[in-house]
Amino acid sequence: MTVLNLGVRCQRRSFALNIDQQFDLTGIHGIFGHSGSGKSTLLRCISGLEKSGTGQIIWQNRTLLSTADKCFVAPEKRHIAHVFQRSCLFPHLTVQENLDFAIKRRVTNNIPIDEIIELTGLQPLLASKVTLLSGGEQQKVALARAILFEPELLLLDEPLSALDRQNKRQLLALIKRAHMHYKIPMLYVTHSIDELQQIATHMSVMENGQIKLTGAIHNVIHQLNNSAMIEQQTSLSLTIAPQEAKAGGLTPLLFHNTVADSVEQGNVITKDNVTVKDNVTVKDNVIGKDSVLDIDKGGEQDVNTKLYMLTSNIGEYALQHQALRCFIMASDISLCTQEPSNSSIVNQLRGNIIAIDINEHQALVTVSVNGHPFYASISAFSVNTLDLAIGQIVFIQFKASAIQTLLK
Repeated sequence: MTVLNLGVRCQRRSFALNIDQQFDLTGIHGIFGHSGSGKSTLLRCISGLEKSGTGQIIWQNRTLLSTADKCFVAPEKRHIAHVFQRSCLFPHLTVQENLDFAIKRRVTNNIPIDEIIELTGLQPLLASKVTLLSGGEQQKVALARAILFEPELLLLDEPLSALDRQNKRQLLALIKRAHMHYKIPMLYVTHSIDELQQIATHMSVMENGQIKLTGAIHNVIHQLNNSAMIEQQTSLSLTIAPQEAKAGGLTPLLFHNTVADSVEQGNVITKDNVTVKDNVTVKDNVIGKDSVLDIDKGGEQDVNTKLYMLTSNIGEYALQHQALRCFIMASDISLCTQEPSNSSIVNQLRGNIIAIDINEHQALVTVSVNGHPFYASISAFSVNTLDLAIGQIVFIQFKASAIQTLLK
């Protein structure tokens, strides 16, 4: 396990940073929060750029900060790279010279510069002054320079916030490829839940200088649905179904159940008083830490459930890795009390209601489909008309176009 232990305090005008947390940075850990919640201050404390922080920071058993022991490791000796919202490149240097700067200052020499240039597609820009580049190109250079430094830890502070949607997609794919290829631990800070949906394995939520929630990405997003911090949505990991033909502009997908994470951690999951741990089998087609599961649950549908997504919404990255992170807005899911028939809506799943939250005229209904929560935003009128109740069996419906992904 790659561990970062924090016990950090830092006073700001509008909040006080107060963090006591252990981060598992085996994957990409996202930090989510609105502006002024303390996200950037936390990263500055970790990198050593914030010198007013007190307490203790231990990275991989190495103490970077200990106020009690009067220990403060200088930023340049922490072997931590920091990518900011603005690229912070040297404006008087070319792209090549900015990359060479990292090469000259790195401690190890394992990542060839030609490999990074190919990965980032910077070859045509090497002789250009960075001031002549677009915002997306500058962030590519900043990321390439950070990776070439061969850091023990990479901090990404709102790296995409100034970019348009197309550049965001390209940079997200680049960050994910870099992590998969070089296994560099990453802390990714953003106020965009969509970005974290695509690349983070774990996520923490910050508010007023403190961490309010932390855990696996899908689980935290599901918990946030009942708050005012995000737009209500269902978070999914999907795998492109092997040996399945695309037809009529749709691609069949297999959705990964949250049961997979719990089984991997050795937990017993109980639903409708049925314990399912003992009859879970993991298939061979494993993508990362997610597993496609078959669960015999007394007639309920297979967890290896097939969904359909518009082929045009599945990009090169997903096709290459046969996996993608997706989300479905709660407003795009409808409910039926009887199994639908002869419907143009291709995605239909059977589940049972586990929560109904009514706020004035709107209701958020949570439906468990073999242990995975789906969220439907409907009117309070519909709740009353359909006589919905917790424990009731219902069918959820959503169009193929409702399954969305930012990373293409």
